[in-house]
Amino acid sequence: MSAWQNARLAGGAAVMRAMGLPRIARRRYDWYPLVVTYHGVHDGSLADDHARFSTKHVGVDEFRRQLEWLRRHYEIVPLSEIESILREGRWRRGVAAITFDDGYENNLTVAWPVLKALGLPATLFVTVEVVDRRRPYDHDRIELSLRYASARRIDLEAGGARRTFELCDDATRAAAVYAAKAWYASLPADKAARWLDQLMAQCWQDDFVDRCPVAYRPLTWPQVRRLSDEGFEIGSHTLSHPHLARVDDARLRRELTESRAVLEAKLGRPVLRVSYPYGSVDARTPRAAAEAGYASGYTTRTWWTTDPRDAYRVARISVGAGQPFGLFVVAMTRALQLVGLGGRSASSSS
Repeated sequence: MSAWQNARLAGGAAVMRAMGLPRIARRRYDWYPLVVTYHGVHDGSLADDHARFSTKHVGVDEFRRQLEWLRRHYEIVPLSEIESILREGRWRRGVAAITFDDGYENNLTVAWPVLKALGLPATLFVTVEVVDRRRPYDHDRIELSLRYASARRIDLEAGGARRTFELCDDATRAAAVYAAKAWYASLPADKAARWLDQLMAQCWQDDFVDRCPVAYRPLTWPQVRRLSDEGFEIGSHTLSHPHLARVDDARLRRELTESRAVLEAKLGRPVLRVSYPYGSVDARTPRAAAEAGYASGYTTRTWWTTDPRDAYRVARISVGAGQPFGLFVVAMTRALQLVGLGGRSASSSS
């Protein structure tokens, strides 16, 4: 995020706060449970230019300030309490929960100590194959490849389309990252896999993760078990992190059932909740989640698109790095909903 973009967001948030929109929004929407989503929390070691390429990892000081604000203004509860409120219609004001998607190592090393110190419960949704293989997510591999490749340009082809990506400097590399991720996300699964193979063949080196481990290194199974043993609830983020709305019925069932089975075997306790990668959900997904034995499912929509009592399409608000604190307040109070901006999806890399 550029300084200009940051200033623009901060200015917009300041205007909304001056108009009293957060206060109005809380009166109107505070009956609905607030579910907050993070991906990672870094220790301050990220290079200043990292935000050009990704805003998934919030700085630890920023994270602590946000949690302290949430604790002052909301009752922070486990997801089981959110489910009870939704299913039973026991609406009450000022209830919130904290979740994490993906399963980065910094969830243990940086985020968890802050959560413990503040006495706050949280749920981490883990992608099984990312932990099994100790390989970064596909979107992270795209990011790392284009950020650190020695080549000055690369050519990629998919579905009859061919594109050249210039990698001359940080600005062109960052632009290439976002354009390449969008292209990858638009492809059917088989073409996406071949497209990624092309990129890896041209760019990938195994030491890329070590250049920025705090932002890209996944958890190990012993680390996941430690988090679970210490009270960080573990949920499923599927087996391999696909767009669930794009896969066939057999794979949809496998992604949900096998990920739950593996997690329960690894942790020795029930796994009752799932978050849908990319927020990708269709009419089949909630039914499949219920049939797989989950008690609830979580999207990346910031507002409900169906009945708020539907525990298999729970809305969440995502927090990104570099977000002005005023904008964080506006987002958490759902003041954006008042101006027609509250129904958007969160980051597609979730």
